[in-house]
Amino acid sequence: MITSITKNKPSFWHKVKNEFVVIKDDLKSFSLPIKILLLLLVLVAIFNSFFNFKTGKFEFIDPSLTLFKQVCKILNGFGTIAGVITVGLVTKKKISTFYWSYIYIPIYALYCASIGLWAIFQIQMFFFLPCSIAGLFIWKRNMNSNVAEVKTTPFEWKETLLFLGFFIIVAFFAFYEFKWINQLAGSKIDYSNSKDLSKAIFDAITSCLLMTGQVVQLRRKNFTMLTWLIADIGMMLSAIIPPSVGWADSYDFNVIIMTTIFVILAAYGIFRWNILPMIEARRKKS
Repeated sequence: MITSITKNKPSFWHKVKNEFVVIKDDLKSFSLPIKILLLLLVLVAIFNSFFNFKTGKFEFIDPSLTLFKQVCKILNGFGTIAGVITVGLVTKKKISTFYWSYIYIPIYALYCASIGLWAIFQIQMFFFLPCSIAGLFIWKRNMNSNVAEVKTTPFEWKETLLFLGFFIIVAFFAFYEFKWINQLAGSKIDYSNSKDLSKAIFDAITSCLLMTGQVVQLRRKNFTMLTWLIADIGMMLSAIIPPSVGWADSYDFNVIIMTTIFVILAAYGIFRWNILPMIEARRKKS
């Protein structure tokens, strides 16, 4: 009897093969218009990664960069493909979103390290990556096998207040921790300087919005995409407001374009997570 059970148990490689089938099926699940939209967004993201708005030139190879920084820049450029697919799959509640995040997160984190964005590096590697690993197992236990989508949970006031508390605590911690990690890396940050202070505030708030979005996604809440939309808009504003009021020297158009892509996807996600189920429920009633 024991031998029989052992023989029937799927091997490791069989499980891996099944997961690749899931990834392929999830990609196929997009309708043609959405596939075209994702393709366009991917092309924009790649172009944006290599276009220098300061010089107005497309710089796939930048001679001024060290070999390490150049490699990281190229990897990040193509890593944005995985980033767009990751968000696209979240909009459809597909579990393979986490597999694509395992590609995007380390590449983006490495790129941030190469240009001295140590605060973002640590968030990506020590928060988003572990959350994505945990998310795979959490979502796997809560899948709707009929449609291959994760089951969502409804809005609850108590849990929402906990999310709000999490946001406030992390924002307060991040405000001071980001200063410490940047100083440790050799950056001179002075909170008495309005530019440094405003940047620190925006970095803390936007980072906490993104971290809150990740926690809400892990909890499979039905307002996940709304949280991501708010976080992405926050990221966009962090690149627009400081230069507009003189707190920064120039606009970061690369960040503005990338966050615009994520805002578009988050808006579509709200349609898929919230509006479409309401339409389908009304159809069933009628």
